[in-house]
Amino acid sequence: PISVAGDSTQEYITTVNINFRTGPSTSYASQGIVPKGTPVEFISSSNNWAKVIYDGVTGYMYAKYISPKAENNEPPEVTEPYITTVAVNFRTGPSTSYVSQGIVPKGTPVEFISSANDWAKVIYNGDTGFIFAKYVTPQSEGTTPEPTPDKKVKVGIPWTGNRSNSLVTKTVSSIELAGGEVVHLSKVSNAIEAAAQLARVDAVVPTGGSDIGAKYYNQPTTKYMEYVHAARDLSDYHIIRMADSMNMPMLGLCRGAQFMNVVRGGALYQDIDKQRTRRNTYISHRGPNYSWNYHNITVYDNSKLSSAMGKGTHYVNSMHHQGIRTLGSNIKVTARSADSLIEGFEATDRAFYVGVQFHPEFLTTGNNASANLGIFESLIQAANKNE
Repeated sequence: PISVAGDSTQEYITTVNINFRTGPSTSYASQGIVPKGTPVEFISSSNNWAKVIYDGVTGYMYAKYISPKAENNEPPEVTEPYITTVAVNFRTGPSTSYVSQGIVPKGTPVEFISSANDWAKVIYNGDTGFIFAKYVTPQSEGTTPEPTPDKKVKVGIPWTGNRSNSLVTKTVSSIELAGGEVVHLSKVSNAIEAAAQLARVDAVVPTGGSDIGAKYYNQPTTKYMEYVHAARDLSDYHIIRMADSMNMPMLGLCRGAQFMNVVRGGALYQDIDKQRTRRNTYISHRGPNYSWNYHNITVYDNSKLSSAMGKGTHYVNSMHHQGIRTLGSNIKVTARSADSLIEGFEATDRAFYVGVQFHPEFLTTGNNASANLGIFESLIQAANKNE
């Protein structure tokens, strides 16, 4: 320690560019900016402020941004104050396949260490982990900047006729948790209108809902068909077909996934219990009175779904009586249930054309939240790379 004017000091180093103030608060005048990596003499600290000597002058710095200098005179690993711009997963590794340690709320300070391959290594609440780099930004001393709106991926939800339906509201909240901004698309009736709506967004999520009319997969309507929303069928058909032709990242949920397969020439079971050959293993894909049922699925390796939620067994929800019967052009199966029903797929000729038969939008909080939110995060990342 060095003795200066009766004070015992210790050599510290600044970990960011930082104001050197006349008193212990941002209301005191700055005597200048001390560059990152500069040695200072630490005297004492109180209420988050450090009293230091810099260049022979005594003043104050925010204590969080100075650190003891290593004895070998090498500066310690330095961090920079960043802030999250959306609610974001804090993962154990730099990929959505790593486990989430929890959701870091929007506007939360974190300590930035480094970044690589779109992932930021940060310290949050004393733990080191990884956050998608686009969703943290440098924080100025004493400020909490708002996120820049145009940094968010705009995700379109096609018209359903009922925005208050939980199939829509849960999709909205999941997209926002994953860092996207939701845009509700208007109803369309032709390709020109679809192109105009899609010009507003970077990605699309066709949601769950009613049965798809059999005419869209060239089959006669049977007695097993339930409610069909003709106007929505027409709108979804043009939106999905146009988005596919644009190579726009797309994630289909239940009915949305079925329609993505149909648009590429695939067909559906109008009722999986009535039209499908019985298997050794029977699974009910819908509970009594249109309620949820839950069952395991197997996600195959080397797929976009396995990258998002991890390969192997996952416990999912379902509420559907239709299902994929034959695959459309260039569609690859990426998940099945124990009765061999297709639960996930992707297009091999598109950057991100992914469908799931279950409803991850209802599972992005609570148990298994990390795996299910990872599906939406993968869509956002695909849209980022598509820019």
